[in-house]
Amino acid sequence: MIPSQEAAPHPMTRRDALRAGAIGGGALLAAACAPAAAPAAQAPAAPAAAPVQPAWEKEWDQLVAAAKQEGKVVVNFTGAGASWRKIGEAFEAAFPGITAEVTTFGSSRLWTPRVVQEWQAGIVNWDITQIQTDDIVQTLMPAGMIAPTRADLIRPDVLDDNAWHRGYEFGWVDAEKKHGFGFGWRGLNAFYINRDLVKPGEIKSARDLLDPKWKGKMIFGDPRIYGGTFYPAAAIKANLGEDVVKRLFTEQEPTYSRDFRQITEQLIRGRFAVATGVTGASLEEFRAAGLADKVQVLDLPDAFLPVITPIWKMNKAPHPNAAKLFLNWFFTKEGQISYTQSSTQNSRRKDVPIVDKDNVVDNSREYKRIVGTLETLQEGQKMEQFFQELLK
Repeated sequence: MIPSQEAAPHPMTRRDALRAGAIGGGALLAAACAPAAAPAAQAPAAPAAAPVQPAWEKEWDQLVAAAKQEGKVVVNFTGAGASWRKIGEAFEAAFPGITAEVTTFGSSRLWTPRVVQEWQAGIVNWDITQIQTDDIVQTLMPAGMIAPTRADLIRPDVLDDNAWHRGYEFGWVDAEKKHGFGFGWRGLNAFYINRDLVKPGEIKSARDLLDPKWKGKMIFGDPRIYGGTFYPAAAIKANLGEDVVKRLFTEQEPTYSRDFRQITEQLIRGRFAVATGVTGASLEEFRAAGLADKVQVLDLPDAFLPVITPIWKMNKAPHPNAAKLFLNWFFTKEGQISYTQSSTQNSRRKDVPIVDKDNVVDNSREYKRIVGTLETLQEGQKMEQFFQELLK
């Protein structure tokens, strides 16, 4: 058997080299002359994601629709002389298709007995009411007539702590901090003077009103009802003592009235030199007619009190969605502007212009007593009994 042998390498001839070069060069030339490959087609860009609607806006839209199904909200405001109907008109303009029925009572003492009687008969006519904390805590809340509202407020511009003087939480005036929210925020400079009868700087303290020259020359709102005389008297009692209040309201022989417009007119005509019970609304009426130039607020630090005004929702409200919608709208800038323009009283919202320059709260100060809070309520009850005895 003959062993196999590997084939010996064959030497490359000059012809082989030229031939190999011709082949390689042609391939390179062909590659160089070939058109460039078309770029790969790009996939079409994905459409931009639709903006996600904030949860509160979706809830808001649903609330507006539900309120329109109910078609009506019934709101009560207390306080004489104000043009409360303007608030209802502003709400109706903001939400066409929903009627705002607005009622007005000069005092909560007039509204409360009626609504309690209706409640006992199984009737609820109102959705919302604006009255001070006293009647709510003493009468309506114990009877189960007031519903919580905290969970109803959903708008970020309402819940914003920076939107409110002294913050959002400060507004809750009831013990559970969920029923009554305080939106109004005004000082109570209750005493006014006729400048023709009182010289500048003549009265600097409530104690100065005890001067015999003012005897029989003052007209006061009746302090036996809550309002523009009752609370300043409570401040005087706290700051200067009970004796000063007794002398002022008895020895000085003031005239008492429950007609705020009459009080203002009597002061303007010069029948009296000093008055309490002058409301912003009644004063604006006379100012518009050019008749109140002689009237000026009397700055008495020992008679000054801040007042926070709350609003409440009735339990078993006949129009619950419209009530919720009204509350949210009312606490916005637009809603509060409608309030200040109707009542001529200042709002606690920082972005709402001041309308009553005579009664602005100094928010840099701390106050021991704020009308409308529970802390002031117990003292108010004692003060009410005090005046009932003093003027009986």
